[in-house]
Amino acid sequence: MKKFQFSLKALLSYREHQEQIAMQELAKSQSDVNQVTAYIEELEQEFEAGRKNLEYQSELGITSEELRRYIDYLNGLEQRKDEALDVLARLRLIVEKRRATLHTRSVERKVITNLKDKRKREYVEESLKSAQKDSDEMVLLKGLMDKARQWEEENGK
Repeated sequence: MKKFQFSLKALLSYREHQEQIAMQELAKSQSDVNQVTAYIEELEQEFEAGRKNLEYQSELGITSEELRRYIDYLNGLEQRKDEALDVLARLRLIVEKRRATLHTRSVERKVITNLKDKRKREYVEESLKSAQKDSDEMVLLKGLMDKARQWEEENGK
């Protein structure tokens, strides 16, 4: 019995490769989202520390110039946070698109994989049927040969 050969092996390899690329792109996009999220959290912590420092300095007494610098600093942090939130929103859209692409690529690969599995099952079933047929023919031939020997023995050669 010859080994099973899947005729669409190259297509299956291509689809697996496309799925791997989609996975890598999704992972990269998700990593970008995580980095921007961490940056936003840092900005929020920095803003809160600056706000607390401003409160403390206000209690001790602060000049209008220092107050203006604190407010400019806090406004700058707030502006950077808003920009980072815009970037985060765009990155999340990219993640969703790439997730959809990965799903599509996975379905495309799965279709070919299922076809391969089906053809392999059919091949094995056909091989088993063929082997059973050969076995049945051998039993039939053996039976005929036994009857021929028996007839020869009874009727003399």
